[in-house]
Amino acid sequence: MLASNVTSIEINESYISQESVKVALNSLRYSSQGQVHNPLENTALVNQMITNLALPPSIHIRAYALDCLLTGLIERELIRHRRACDIPLFGNDYSLRELGEAIARDARTSNPELISWSWLYYHFVRVEFNLLAQDFSRMAFIKERTLRRYQEHGIWRLTQHLIAREQRVRARSASIISMPNSRS
Repeated sequence: MLASNVTSIEINESYISQESVKVALNSLRYSSQGQVHNPLENTALVNQMITNLALPPSIHIRAYALDCLLTGLIERELIRHRRACDIPLFGNDYSLRELGEAIARDARTSNPELISWSWLYYHFVRVEFNLLAQDFSRMAFIKERTLRRYQEHGIWRLTQHLIAREQRVRARSASIISMPNSRS
């Protein structure tokens, strides 16, 4: 199925696209959008999250699992890229001033991967800072237009990670299903 046909996808199909990732990210910031069903909620990844976390029954369980999946992926990639650039890791308790210093450190690397993950993390995951594009751009000493390119790049990378992880989960499930019964 082509990406241009994303609107014609049945509600119970899983479909990973940049558009569905954008919608899911926006629902992290704006909970009122979380009531729209996202095709990502039907992925094997979300099914695995629900099972592994032993989550209680809820009509919001799939949206919650997707939120956990996205925030976890974004945080892990930010940590991975900071380590690669020899940037100190962060804690969860810091001030707005310290936030600005962390963003400036990320931006000084001029590493598009790190800056992309940094923006996704501080804009979509750390919503308590209510960080807008103009704020991040000012702290990172970049233009908002440049930040939009970093965001598109980050969303593309996040989409790729989701596709790769979904493929691994499906392959693992297929290998378990195809295993011969040991009692035969």
